[in-house]
Parts: sequence; structure tokens; C-alpha cells
Amino acid sequence: MIGQKRGTVSLIHYKEEWSEIFHKDKNMILQILGNNIVDIQHVGSTAIPGISAKPIIDILVGLKNIFETESFISKLEEKNYKYRPNASTKDRLFFIKGTEDFRTHHLHVVQHDSNEWNRMIHFRDYLRENVNVALEYNKLKEELAVKFPNNREEYTKGKEDFVKQIEKLF
Repeated sequence: MIGQKRGTVSLIHYKEEWSEIFHKDKNMILQILGNNIVDIQHVGSTAIPGISAKPIIDILVGLKNIFETESFISKLEEKNYKYRPNASTKDRLFFIKGTEDFRTHHLHVVQHDSNEWNRMIHFRDYLRENVNVALEYNKLKEELAVKFPNNREEYTKGKEDFVKQIEKLF
């Protein structure tokens, strides 16, 4: 099962089906973005076996040229990925899949091998390789989810110090 109401925080334990869902969308994204893609990765907590996550699949797309966007934004929107310019930055284009009441995917489009790409990949890999740290992160997330079930912003803010400490390692 995937999907969660925007702004809420409800964690469920890792599901193997999350990887299958990622691969299904990965293939569709490859067809749309074609030759501009360098790599597509499953990131975020749904990509880390053994920990709980908001059941929203995070997909990271690394492009050769992030500025060649006009050709694919409309194609992604045709496949139900809605572009969110207000949530995008100069280094990342952000898309969501699903409705406001039932978000299922977050799509992050960045320049391959950029700081944003490396940050997301290294954080995921570090937690996959360091089970005790992943469990510590999981405990923090579960505590924050209980404290902020209807405030995703505060939940996210509560994880920042932990994430920054890990990011200092790479």
C-alpha cells in the first residue's frame, strides 16, 4: 500500500512492494525522459529495508541537463506527475503523483552528480549500510510522527539535525 494525505504523518513498516512500485514508474519515466537521463534511483525511507516510512515513493532522476525541461514536464503531467514550481528550486524540479488527499509519489529531478543528487544517494546508502544508525533514525521518526501526526513541516524539521549529522560524514 502507498499513499498519504498531504501534510499528515503516518508511518508504516517497510514493504517489499515499494521497490516493485518504484521499478514500474522508473520504466515509464525512462520512456519519457529518454536520452537526457543518466540514472534513476529509489530514495527516501521507502528505499531503506527495515525502517518505517511515510508510504510515499521518492524517485530521484539524474539528468545530463536539468535545464532541458520543456520537453518533458508536459509528458510527465500526462502520466499524472504534477509539476510543483513552488516546491522546486534552481537545483531541483519537484513533481507529485496522486491527489491532495492521497499522494503516492514524489519525483525529484536534478542534475546528475550534483550536490542534491549526491546528498540523497549518500544518505540512503549510509542508512542501508549502517543498520544501527538506520534504527536510531527510525526511532526518531516514530517519535516525531506521534508528536506531529498532522504537521509534516514540524515532523520534517525535527529530523533536520539528525540528517545534517549524517551528511557531514560524506
